[in-house]
Amino acid sequence: MPQAPVTNTVATAANYPPLGMPEFSWTAVPDATMYRIQFSQDIGFTQLKLDTTTALTHFIPSNIGIFVDGDWYWRVRVEAPASGAYSSQTMRFTKRWADAAHKPVLLSPAEGNALDFYVAPVFSWQPIAGAASYQLQIDSNPNGFNPPLYIYRTLATTLQPDAKLANGTYYWRVLPLDPYDHYGTLSETRSFIASYGSGVHASEIPTLIEPLNGSIPVFTPTFRWHAVPGAQYYLFQHSTNDSFQNATSIISYNTTYTPPSPMENDVNYYWRVRSVSGVSISDWSSVFTFKKRWTLQPQLLTPTNRYLYTRFPLFSWTPVPAAAYYLVEVSYDEAFSPSHIFDSAFTSNPFYTPAYYYGGCDVTGSCTRFWRVTPYDSAGYKGKASDTSSFDSSYSFSAPELVFPFYYYTPRSDFNVSSREDRTVALPIFRWSRLTYPAPQGGSMAAAYRIEVSTDSLFMVPPDWSYDTESTSAVPTVANNFTPQTGVDYFWRVIRLTGIGGAQADDQWSQVWKVRFDPAKGIPATANTSAPTLLRPAHASEIVETNPLFEWVPVAGAEYYQVEVSSDPEFDAGYTVVSENVPYPAYTPPNSLAQRILGLTRLNYGTYYWRVRAYVSGSPAAGGWSEIHRFQIASQSEWTVSRTLGSGDNALQIASDPDDVADNNYELTQLYASQDNLNLYFRFKYDGTTAMTYGLYLDIDHKDLSGADRDARNYTNISVIPAHYPEYAIYFFKQGGGSFSPNFVAIYPWDKINGVWGAAATLASVGGTLMYNSVEKFVEIKVPNSAILMQDNTGSFAMSLFSIANATTNKPVDSVPSSPEAATTGLISRFASISDRINLVFPPNAVAGDPTVFPSVPPFFYDYPTGYLHSLTGPLTNPWAGARMEAHRDSDYTSLAMEYNLASTGAYYAPTSFAWAYDFQGDNTYYWRMKSRYLTPTEYFGVWTQGSYRDDPVDTRWHFVRWGFVPQHLTESVTFATPTFSWDRVEGAMWYELLVDNNTDFGTPEFSVQTAQTSYTPQMTLRNGTYNWKVRVLRWTGVQGKYSDTKTFTLALPIPANLVPNDPDENSPLHWIPTLCWDPLFVANQDIPVLSSWKYNVRVSKNPKIPVNEIYDQILTDQTCWTPAKGYDNGTYYWHVAMVDGVGFMGDYSPVATFVLQYPVTTLLAPLNGSSTGSTPTFEWTPVEGAALYHLEVSISPDFSSIFDPVDTNNARFVPNKLYPANTYYWRVAMIDRDGRWGPYTNATLIIGSGIKTFIPVVCRRR
Repeated sequence: MPQAPVTNTVATAANYPPLGMPEFSWTAVPDATMYRIQFSQDIGFTQLKLDTTTALTHFIPSNIGIFVDGDWYWRVRVEAPASGAYSSQTMRFTKRWADAAHKPVLLSPAEGNALDFYVAPVFSWQPIAGAASYQLQIDSNPNGFNPPLYIYRTLATTLQPDAKLANGTYYWRVLPLDPYDHYGTLSETRSFIASYGSGVHASEIPTLIEPLNGSIPVFTPTFRWHAVPGAQYYLFQHSTNDSFQNATSIISYNTTYTPPSPMENDVNYYWRVRSVSGVSISDWSSVFTFKKRWTLQPQLLTPTNRYLYTRFPLFSWTPVPAAAYYLVEVSYDEAFSPSHIFDSAFTSNPFYTPAYYYGGCDVTGSCTRFWRVTPYDSAGYKGKASDTSSFDSSYSFSAPELVFPFYYYTPRSDFNVSSREDRTVALPIFRWSRLTYPAPQGGSMAAAYRIEVSTDSLFMVPPDWSYDTESTSAVPTVANNFTPQTGVDYFWRVIRLTGIGGAQADDQWSQVWKVRFDPAKGIPATANTSAPTLLRPAHASEIVETNPLFEWVPVAGAEYYQVEVSSDPEFDAGYTVVSENVPYPAYTPPNSLAQRILGLTRLNYGTYYWRVRAYVSGSPAAGGWSEIHRFQIASQSEWTVSRTLGSGDNALQIASDPDDVADNNYELTQLYASQDNLNLYFRFKYDGTTAMTYGLYLDIDHKDLSGADRDARNYTNISVIPAHYPEYAIYFFKQGGGSFSPNFVAIYPWDKINGVWGAAATLASVGGTLMYNSVEKFVEIKVPNSAILMQDNTGSFAMSLFSIANATTNKPVDSVPSSPEAATTGLISRFASISDRINLVFPPNAVAGDPTVFPSVPPFFYDYPTGYLHSLTGPLTNPWAGARMEAHRDSDYTSLAMEYNLASTGAYYAPTSFAWAYDFQGDNTYYWRMKSRYLTPTEYFGVWTQGSYRDDPVDTRWHFVRWGFVPQHLTESVTFATPTFSWDRVEGAMWYELLVDNNTDFGTPEFSVQTAQTSYTPQMTLRNGTYNWKVRVLRWTGVQGKYSDTKTFTLALPIPANLVPNDPDENSPLHWIPTLCWDPLFVANQDIPVLSSWKYNVRVSKNPKIPVNEIYDQILTDQTCWTPAKGYDNGTYYWHVAMVDGVGFMGDYSPVATFVLQYPVTTLLAPLNGSSTGSTPTFEWTPVEGAALYHLEVSISPDFSSIFDPVDTNNARFVPNKLYPANTYYWRVAMIDRDGRWGPYTNATLIIGSGIKTFIPVVCRRR
């Protein structure tokens, strides 16, 4: 007969813990050895849920998975020795584990709490008996949950969702689940407010730092704000209205943002920031406003304001920081009325030469012009225009145009512009352009010049230095010294004179330019034990109609230098033409060595040699004389369109020789050369009758050992100095009676490839002609240019004429120019030169030994040919009206970098300087050349400057080195986060190109950006690692500079600290799955928070090294606490944490923390340890939190080596279904969680039968 539970019993966790499953019992039936018990949910038992047998008279189901809450029926009958009938009474009970009173009690958060993060104890609740796991349910509607928005499953009684919720009001509750996921009773429902960056968590709204509210920055600002905890990224907005309509929105994963393009000037900008953390979005920050005022004005330098005598203005001004280019405007009126602006242009350089020339005055007679310069930034936004300056301009003005030193201005020391031009010069070397008459006269205008230098810009006191010279450059000498002080402003000007020491030709002084000196900026000195190194003019250089500027490398300790120039390569006595002591490593002779102009008629055109030695302590330095370099001063060939053979209009004497030969047949006293568009003309005086020969050697390239080393007619006793081996030889074979004929003039070409003279051609056969003027006693020949390789890349000849008897063993009888050894040794050593070339002036030729570089392409300065109108009816010679100029990247002029055609509408009127609108592309050595544009009025072009011919000496190919400014002082703001990369501002930069790569070859950069600012913070982040970065300048029109030196840094994201729990002591184990916590990462730089972790990656392992393939548990979470949701085996665990930024890049893991876990043990209640009983007992123990199952083992062996009765049960009681024979039994119980993780056993001893045995308990842990 069933006894318990009584029918209609309601079984709950309160009266039948832990799961509301009662123990079933009935009265014993005599002789019965087995009973059958059945359970069903219908009273007719049509569907049995459990049908089992037992030898005992009471029973508890071990597996209650089938026992859902509800009404149940049960019955019992005898099964053995023979089956009987079921009892007449069917028992009923109600299982109600989900009793209304049996539900979780919520702990945290309290009702209505505002949460930003879910830090333990959020969310937590009290455990309830029988619950093997729980569901945390969250919904946005208290009446919703159908289904809930979020469901989180856990074995623990606390849980921190890995991701925050979007801001708003939410409701939460907890649903317990039994070991078979049967629902228990829901907890109460509470509300909480997700308020990341809102309300009480307003500290998570970004705090704006800069630009300050109401500020007026000069440049486009860098925007900075405080980092906020948990931010994944920031949404930055700026707008021109405070309602932020049509705002520009930027996502940045960092706390700094610099717009790559400039922002507009004088516009009210508003900006704000909010943080985004997954779906959690903070409120907007406060709104800051600013107005950018980039009002830095260019300061106009030249022409100096109100200068009255400008012929060709060279406009220059001070650079403006952040200006990418400039607009230059020139106007007839000060208001710059559109109709009166007659010249305007954009340029990236702080120089400009006009495209239109201001040669005349207006109808009112006014020659005044007004000009201004406006800077533009890289976005094309206009800055503040300069103040207006004015000058007077007329083609008739006669004031010299200054070249160098450029007008000095004090470089800006503000705005962090470290890469900028400093116009301080090392030495007092002054240059100006040759002054020429305007049309129609042409030709050189000044017989001499006077330069004055003073500390008084008005020159109202005697100048500090004054110097007269026939040259267009001047350097102090020991006899007329000038020692400028470092850092003092000096002013200089030039005026033309009637001659050295003579009167001023007029009162038109040049502009007054400011200059400053610092010897420390000069070329580093060489030791005085070494000879001076000569720089310019380069060896074998040609200069036309003026003296060169001699320059050399300074010598350490030199008190002064001795400069010597000689017409003799051996510097034999009597041939020295210059010997001067100078205090600086530069010198220009004041008296022209060869110059035809204005009555000077110095016709010593030809080859000269120069050398220098230093003096130390009054004696020549140990290094002695420098090596000897040569140069040649050429006569201008005075090109004209056409010329009549024998005409005297431009018959130019270029050499002379004394009347020193008794036999007039051989006497040579004068040599002439002229040129027209197609021909060269050579003339010499002749008065004789004997049959004999004249030879004319022509050297094209002026290169040592280049050309013929022997005579074309095998005159074995004639030799030539190596400097002028000829490429052509022309022989005049005079017949008896004094007759000449083009048929008896032979032209021999030198075959350089085979090293032999080529076949001769008669003058007549190549189209040449000859005339003999019997009245004036001269012979002149016309030779077609093509016959002697006179072309646009040659354009110059060094020549020597000699007379000789016809016998091949004879020596020259006479020569012009006069070769001293010709008659005695046969050596032709003196050559005169003619040239159609322009003189290049600046930038100077960057010969070896000169480290000078230019940060951008400077203006080009040059002197035109000295042709002029010979008479009212005569020809215009060299009627220059502009020029063609080229710059190449190679010395063979095959890689064109830039070209320009400068054109004037009239002869003898064009500027002698040209400023390029664009900088040249890239750092390089640039070879530049020019040729004249002639206007007759038909356009012709002259020849290229020296170096254009393939065999010209390489050093004579004028070149300069452009080495653009490179960004300096590269800095990373931090290395614990993606940094802000910054560098100093570079003058003239339009953009900066930044490369960052984790490889030194920058083959696949992490990012490559262009920005107009001097800092850049990536919008994305970088992962941990070592990075290389460099910056270069991009100028207007895409001109690329050189990259800076590579800078390297190592990015190491911060490591979480203070991990809890962290206790490896096995004697202090944790008894339930722990909540793992650590300090939030929130890192500041100079007290300003710049980094917070968005997420954390937590890894748990049983291996202390936590290898990737042995991860026991892990999570990626927003929170700084995490309670694992699954079960853990008993044992020692190792764990660590790494931060994860908003992009998902992870930092290094923290040091490993340790905890020891041992699930709680049950307390064995019955039978008592060591007790004795006469029958099979019921086993009972205390339920423990989190247990889904209990494993009971009964053994007759104390070490449980053999198990008598193993049982898994959901209950905390167990009734065996078989009888235990008399014996001593050992029993133990271990809990098992919902995931099958075991706790330790708790052991006890039971004696069935007679006698008592002593038992010492053993407590074991299951691993």
